[in-house]
Amino acid sequence: MTKEKVLAKPVVFNSTNQRAESAYRYGLLFLNNIFSTLSAGNTSISMMLFDMNDLYELFIYRVLRMIHGNKVLYQKRGNYLLERHSDHKKYIGLRPDITIKKDSGLIDIVDTKWKIPKSFAKESDAYQMNAYSSSIKGVQRVILLYPLVQKERIVDDYDFMDLNGKKRPLCIRTVDLMKMMNWKDFINEVKGVLV
Repeated sequence: MTKEKVLAKPVVFNSTNQRAESAYRYGLLFLNNIFSTLSAGNTSISMMLFDMNDLYELFIYRVLRMIHGNKVLYQKRGNYLLERHSDHKKYIGLRPDITIKKDSGLIDIVDTKWKIPKSFAKESDAYQMNAYSSSIKGVQRVILLYPLVQKERIVDDYDFMDLNGKKRPLCIRTVDLMKMMNWKDFINEVKGVLV
């Protein structure tokens, strides 16, 4: 049995504070340097998993909010892909991860992807960005933002083209999350990537 580090006063859980019991147990595991493995002997184990897509998206949103303030919106609703002729009812809501309002009145849409692209962006991601670009008013450009794993050959500027030959920009970028160790460098990295 391991020797537990405990708080100065013992914590008693009841109906008032029982929602915090799991967090308390995780804290004890952390304080006792216990981590989960496939086999842990007699140690009682709780697991905590995160959806990295959601975590990355929210993190990038918060960083952009620090940089651009109220000009940054998270999962903005109100845009649709389809409208029925007979009654103008709208279908297939478009909810981009991050919308940045520009001083010009136009917007940039940033869609975060927690994945490593193999040779190019997934078709479904490109179709999604095309839908944002063509169906949301005032879009200046759409940006796919991946975490940097290695120098990606897909990082570049591209254009969606419609039948009239009008080009709509798609930017594929990566951000080096390792630069978070120096917050100022990381903020500059994000600014440089999304200029």
